[in-house]
Amino acid sequence: MATIYAHVTCTRTIHTSDEDDEPIYQYGWIDPWWSRTELLESRNDAPPVVHCAEDEPDLADHVRDALASHLPGPVHNNGEGTFYAGADHTPTDDEGSYTYALHFTRKDFHPGTGWTESSWCPIDDGHLDLGKDLAP
Repeated sequence: MATIYAHVTCTRTIHTSDEDDEPIYQYGWIDPWWSRTELLESRNDAPPVVHCAEDEPDLADHVRDALASHLPGPVHNNGEGTFYAGADHTPTDDEGSYTYALHFTRKDFHPGTGWTESSWCPIDDGHLDLGKDLAP
């Protein structure tokens, strides 16, 4: 049986003091149990926030909990396995603002071809009822 994973990514936006300058964008993976503002270079450095068998009866609860815990504000669904936070996080001790996304993937093993990984949308692919506000 396949396994469903979700990882958190982040875009850090730094606005320079000169209003004519373009903001600086930095991208990375997040380990939310370590730091919500430290950008990691590799997904392998960030543990998944969902790691659950696709046939797990509580999969919808795990997905809902991950969305509620890791994406502030309203959530936007692109319909292809990525959910974006509708609100930025702006720490008081940092010059940047942080925008988070949650990316779902499905990993499965096929005899002859080995491991495969693909984007997985909880609503379209998993047919999970996450509430009307999360439809694409």
